[in-house]
Amino acid sequence: MDVAVAAAVAVSFARSRGNAKADAAFDALIDTAKRILVDRGYDPLEAERKTRGRLQFRADLEALTAVTTRPLNQPTSPHYSVFDKRLSRVPRSERSDAGGAA
Repeated sequence: MDVAVAAAVAVSFARSRGNAKADAAFDALIDTAKRILVDRGYDPLEAERKTRGRLQFRADLEALTAVTTRPLNQPTSPHYSVFDKRLSRVPRSERSDAGGAA
């Protein structure tokens, strides 16, 4: 579920990038996520960088956009295959033990 929500947020913000209200909403979302991560022990700058990387710089953003624009009557893909194990442009050295950007 977390993967789908993060992917949906990334697609939504990519579609509305450049819109002042959407940009403000994106910044508010980043700030909220940053506060949660800082509360869990992350450095504030690292928390912001990782959150932005997870939402703005997804390597699978183009594939996710295609998934969200195709008709619902098309066959669906097997569990998680569309997400390619949470691809991200975050370097491997900055990933959590779970394999995705923290």
